[in-house]
Amino acid sequence: MASQDEKPSIQSRHKVPPSKSGATAMERNDPLKVMKIGSRQKFVIKDMENKGKGAVAVKDIEEGELILAESPLFIVPWWVRTSPYPGKEVNDYILDRLSLLSEKEQASFYALSDCKCSVDEEKSEMGIWRTNNFALGRSSKKCDNAIFIAISRFNHSCVPLAEFHWNTDLKRQEIRAIVPIQGGQEITLCYVTSEVLTKSKSERQKRFWEHYGFECACPDCQLQGPRSLDNDAMRERVAQLERKIIDLIYVEVKTEPSEGDSGDPNNGDFEPEQRLSRSSSRVAEDFEEALKHATERFRLMKRLGFKAVSLLDACSMIVDIAYDVPDYRTAKMFCKEGLRLSKMLYGWISSQYKDWEERLSLVQEYQNLSKTISSYHQNKASG
Repeated sequence: MASQDEKPSIQSRHKVPPSKSGATAMERNDPLKVMKIGSRQKFVIKDMENKGKGAVAVKDIEEGELILAESPLFIVPWWVRTSPYPGKEVNDYILDRLSLLSEKEQASFYALSDCKCSVDEEKSEMGIWRTNNFALGRSSKKCDNAIFIAISRFNHSCVPLAEFHWNTDLKRQEIRAIVPIQGGQEITLCYVTSEVLTKSKSERQKRFWEHYGFECACPDCQLQGPRSLDNDAMRERVAQLERKIIDLIYVEVKTEPSEGDSGDPNNGDFEPEQRLSRSSSRVAEDFEEALKHATERFRLMKRLGFKAVSLLDACSMIVDIAYDVPDYRTAKMFCKEGLRLSKMLYGWISSQYKDWEERLSLVQEYQNLSKTISSYHQNKASG
């Protein structure tokens, strides 16, 4: 995460073996080189007023454009975080990884902020890790986490302009614009899940201070008076609609969140098709009502500027419910929206984009089949 008050780099307490290759990991991850090679000078890292450092666009950036692609400085595997003694295991693992890095790489790590220490305290490796690590894909018990030097300089916003995604094929964290960005604008990311974004401004601010040591100054957090209350109400409405949908068509089951990076981490605890014992007419009514709630929820999330990955989850939910209604027109409309969002977030050659292409093709087949059957029955009735 972005640094607040920068402190002098702390000299590594480990001996560093000579580099065995021409290019070290840090040389591949050096922010300046990342900008020139990975994103062709699309942004610069600079001091931001009351924010430490941040990323600022040096040119206009189109929606869906790749801004940055960065390999991890080091990775902490999921099984280290979930050991019987995770605090000690993670700390020891980090120290071990640092001992294998060059002095330049170590200096880049220690230059990152540590929001877990007070002004008169020295940074700690664990504090820096907890402040700056990113999940590699969907957050779950079996998700690896890593440090990215350049990406850690991007500040948070509840209404982000860009979004990060772990590319499992290329083993790199990518940042793409999710709205058009003008040259001179700060490029922001959202650090939290959609569940957190449904909280009020005061609740979000409390979380940001406790977890990251900053107060969010994004456009929505700067709202005051009635506009702030209206914004809070819309966010609460998103949460209410999700609960209503779950009550109508889902049954809670004991499952772990699925792995991967195509959705939001607070989904995955509910299974469709586990319906309560109800009459077929009541089930049909419930699904129709759930579809109305799901489309309203999506539109509110889009209006509030939720992350693209959360909007994709919402699209997927709508398509699944629309199949059961059935409402192929709505299913087709949101398959197209899912296709647009997946292209924007993952790129058109990604597996996620191809999955949405297949879903759109399938719903078109169902829609054509439904029209054929309907036409057949109409002709039979009239003739």
